[in-house]
Amino acid sequence: MSAIGGIVTRTPRDDLSIQVDRLLTAMAQRGSDTRDVRATPTWALGVSRFAWEETGRRSGAARVRASGDVHVAADASLYYRDDLRRALARKGVSCASEDPADLVLAAYQAWGGECAEHLEGDFAFIIADSRHQRVIFSRDHVGRRPLHYFSSPSLLVVGSSARAVGTHPLVQAPVNLVAVAAAISGLLGGSRETGFERVIPVEAGSTWEWSPERGLRKVWSWRAPTFQIGGRSDLRESGEALRELLITAVAERMDAGTTAIWLSGGADSTAVFGTGSEAVRRGVVPQNARLQPITVSYPEGDQAREDDHVKAIAARWNTSVSWIDSESVDLFEDLEQRARVRDDPYAHTFEMMNRRLARTSLAAGARVAFDGYGGDQLFLSSQAYLADLFVRLQWREVRASMAAHGYHGVRAVVRWCVMPWLPERAFEWIQAARGRDAEAQGGLNVPTWLADRWRESPALRVRRDSEPRRRLLESPSRYESRWYVETPYFPRAVSWASAIALECGVDMRSPLLDKRIIDFAASRPVSERGYRGEGKRVLRESVRTLIPESVTAHRPVKTGIPRGYLHRRMKAGFQEALERVFGSGGGALEGAGLLDPSVLRRSVSEYLSNEKHVLGVQLFLTLQGELWLRSVGGFPDPGG
Repeated sequence: MSAIGGIVTRTPRDDLSIQVDRLLTAMAQRGSDTRDVRATPTWALGVSRFAWEETGRRSGAARVRASGDVHVAADASLYYRDDLRRALARKGVSCASEDPADLVLAAYQAWGGECAEHLEGDFAFIIADSRHQRVIFSRDHVGRRPLHYFSSPSLLVVGSSARAVGTHPLVQAPVNLVAVAAAISGLLGGSRETGFERVIPVEAGSTWEWSPERGLRKVWSWRAPTFQIGGRSDLRESGEALRELLITAVAERMDAGTTAIWLSGGADSTAVFGTGSEAVRRGVVPQNARLQPITVSYPEGDQAREDDHVKAIAARWNTSVSWIDSESVDLFEDLEQRARVRDDPYAHTFEMMNRRLARTSLAAGARVAFDGYGGDQLFLSSQAYLADLFVRLQWREVRASMAAHGYHGVRAVVRWCVMPWLPERAFEWIQAARGRDAEAQGGLNVPTWLADRWRESPALRVRRDSEPRRRLLESPSRYESRWYVETPYFPRAVSWASAIALECGVDMRSPLLDKRIIDFAASRPVSERGYRGEGKRVLRESVRTLIPESVTAHRPVKTGIPRGYLHRRMKAGFQEALERVFGSGGGALEGAGLLDPSVLRRSVSEYLSNEKHVLGVQLFLTLQGELWLRSVGGFPDPGG
């Protein structure tokens, strides 16, 4: 992972190299050891990288690559390179080296603006094509590597960091107060923008072009496969096929030497560890490659605790585990400093846990770490499948599945089998008529301590309602899967988590989100994702011979949910942090007209007495939003 930046102007300038150098300096937390900048009078590209990223199976040398009139700045780790080289050869294109930037350059020479479709990996890149007088910039389908842009008829600024782009002297974008309000509310629709006006995140899986004649336009977009609902199911056969795909996906992403795996006892990271261990056993990984489990231990009785499962997995593969005591991780450590470098008003709720995991990985000798991200999106079906069974007249299966979930009676049938088919607006009207707040899927209520004009703001409602909605007559299960791959929140969360790890010296990778695995998951019937109360059936089946049965067996009570940790840390430290940051007033948020400080304090008292999870998250996000807003400046503190 690296910092990349590019500036393009309609009229020539003699200082573009200096301007891109400023852009890279503002992104020093993404790489500061080596730097390269190339410039002409109308465009400049640059890349900056940590030295450790230039070795092993990582991002390669920090160089802007060139071939004739085409230059590339890439932040990329590419996989399945043999397949890519064969495809390039069929197009008559050769590659100068194994460096990811050279592979991106070759792909552009072969396929032009649609080159990203032929790449598998974690990447963001910027291409300046002087011959065609255009700039291309793109981001991978997962969104692991961030990229943001500011565009006007005469100027394009692109960079890894929204803060760096927004505060650049050529841009100087005002703070986007609507995005700040959305961030402290936890509204996922706000992920389509940043904390700076007109600084936009590049959509995951998209490629854009800017030219003086045509301006900005999208030239390519990754299309997620359509998830199947019915069809023949042979669970054992599907599990075997998925296991081989996972082994290859993990092997492609393993580093030479030690690769960390952030291991819980759940199905997702367990599948990555089991298939990775099998890849090591088969010898299909780089020489001397090994996996090192890094695990968080939660207290006895905590719903997040999965220590016994982790110990059973470690015993099966005769490996040691690096343990982290959850209670030693301070939720409020170094709040002000982290806000000063954070890209966004939104803060990762478990940032400090991620930092501890990354630091422990580094201490274990790993520069690359795996997570289990993607398992829920690809291999889990909620109770939405009950509505699909109902409309397909599979009454016996409906009865058995509802009983497995503990649902009985006509009201349960209406709730789980009929209402999911209603248009979402109708569902919201029904909920409102019953006196309940009907949230958009994945959204949160606007907090009561937002100032009245913001709580009633149409702009915030637009952000709450901007998530992908179910199409008319679309299967509830299919919509659920589509929502997971189309919502902008998850790419944003992935890039945030990756940025946190990068600051600690670790490159995060998600084998489960391999394109081949996404295609496979979409091709399987919903019964392999959820069936009679059992979730992730095919994923658990894929590692049945690699992981102890006690771990892969269905669990009636869900584990691995770290809400208890959040509540304990909030009760222990939030009041003190609140007083230190806000004092007796409402800080910069009040100065910006966003906050009612008296309501905020009443809500803190309410949370400390009842520990409502959503309330706690919004309070934490409000504290982080205040610190971020102060860091960008321009808003008075009425109490200061």
